[in-house]
Amino acid sequence: MKKILLDLGTHFGQGLNQFINILKIDDSWDIYSFEANPVTFKMFNGTDIYKNSIFNIQFLNQAVSTKDGKTIINVETPPNEGETGMGSSIIPLSDWNPWNDSLRQNFKSKYEIESINFSEFVKSLGEAEIFCKMDIEGAEFDVLEKMINDNSISSIKEIWIEFHENFFSNPEPYKKRKYKILEELANNNISYSEWH
Repeated sequence: MKKILLDLGTHFGQGLNQFINILKIDDSWDIYSFEANPVTFKMFNGTDIYKNSIFNIQFLNQAVSTKDGKTIINVETPPNEGETGMGSSIIPLSDWNPWNDSLRQNFKSKYEIESINFSEFVKSLGEAEIFCKMDIEGAEFDVLEKMINDNSISSIKEIWIEFHENFFSNPEPYKKRKYKILEELANNNISYSEWH
């Protein structure tokens, strides 16, 4: 059976390299690498880095979401620096409060980007052993809840998730949502780990 790695939030490839080693990925696997931040995507330029490798990777500058279309991404730009490919999120800044408001003023740039309905994308992969690393800066709550509700989560064999409940202005509801999501993953026999 085909094996697939879905790397959601590739950034500069740190997690991608880690999971290539953890899962002992070779040329029989398919890898889909999603990075929503257009600045990071351009700086990383994974297509050049992996151009002559054995790996079958598609690099996609899209936001993982609950719907297809366009969305706005807020991109962090540190003071006295140009755009560096740092933090970004599709969560509105009225709700997004990383590091207890110490970074909010750094989110100066906005871009309109493509988003994908991740549930439908997973369903389109057909029968395969699918492994997923998810680091999508707050969007994990809506995406995972939709996958649980439409049962696309059942296609995932193992998932590593970085939750960002403490990055929201009001973290308490997100803490409850996190525990409910983890409970549902366990109930559906989905192997999961929290990833940092």
